[in-house]
Amino acid sequence: MDKSRVEDEDEKIMESRKVQVSAGGSFFIVLPKEWSKKLGLKRGGRVNVFMEEDGSVRLLPAEVTREYTRIATLNVDEQTNPKSVDLFLKANYMGGCNIVDIKSKKRIDPNLKKAIKASVSELIGVETAEETSDRLSLRAIVDPTGFPLENLFKRVCNLSISMFTDTVKAFRERDLELANDVIERAGEAMKLYRLMVRQVMLAHADRVIAKNLGIDRTTECITLGIVARDVSRLVYHISSMASQVREILKSGITYNEKVNDLLFRLFDAALDMVQNTFKAFMERNTQLASEVMERMKTIRELDELITKEAFETVKDVQSAIRLTAVVREVRRVAGHAVAVADDAIFNETVHHY
Repeated sequence: MDKSRVEDEDEKIMESRKVQVSAGGSFFIVLPKEWSKKLGLKRGGRVNVFMEEDGSVRLLPAEVTREYTRIATLNVDEQTNPKSVDLFLKANYMGGCNIVDIKSKKRIDPNLKKAIKASVSELIGVETAEETSDRLSLRAIVDPTGFPLENLFKRVCNLSISMFTDTVKAFRERDLELANDVIERAGEAMKLYRLMVRQVMLAHADRVIAKNLGIDRTTECITLGIVARDVSRLVYHISSMASQVREILKSGITYNEKVNDLLFRLFDAALDMVQNTFKAFMERNTQLASEVMERMKTIRELDELITKEAFETVKDVQSAIRLTAVVREVRRVAGHAVAVADDAIFNETVHHY
């Protein structure tokens, strides 16, 4: 490549300017004329000035409303698997895409259209902008600044805790309807999770959005993305736990007093971990996060005791299988509570850099 050309390109993105001082003592620099024209700056116009975490200064014309439009296109036919379309829609939504166009050379199969609309119903703030026989155009109309990440995280946390406590209540009171309700609530939690990831991706791409969402450092986007994933797995296993409880109730299975006592001790220990891990993350409390991690030892001990008791006293094989399945899901919930606690420690550590 021609060296002079490289230098010309470098001049377009960086120039060295002398800092000057006005009569009133204010510091200022003169922007290159070409840059000012390109940005549409005019005499008397205003710019927003941002101090970035790396020590750089960022200027943005106040009159300019920057709106990124990201469009994803998917071509489908009669062989297209609805599941692949579902994954495509959700991945692009979480990635910050504004518009998704689904096209076909022929008419889109009615069943595929129905599946697409079902997928859209699982995404907050997405609507059908245009529909023809061979095309569906979907648009995300959600305003990023209308959903602060802290509020989203709290909503997911509260929903997770209510799902866990109601699953235990359903088991204790043998309430099949309540167990079904918990399973249905998992869908709402996953909607919030997808929106949370979308917000993180938009914040990472746009520092203005990040600041409006209360994110001061780009490293926070990484941590929030990780914790969103861990919370989604925690919600998934609470839902699976409720599904196992539902099967126990539908089958009319009961357990002896000792098994029930151990099981409720396990429930209490896991719930305590879930509540405290969320508190540790929101309050940046590394000591509490460490205590959550230590509590995993109790979960393992209770797991062993319940398994031993099941082998010794539960004679029906199906009843024993259902019992161990519930215990397995509770242990996985606790494991993801530990993961969130680890995220809390990591978040507090990088916050000081």
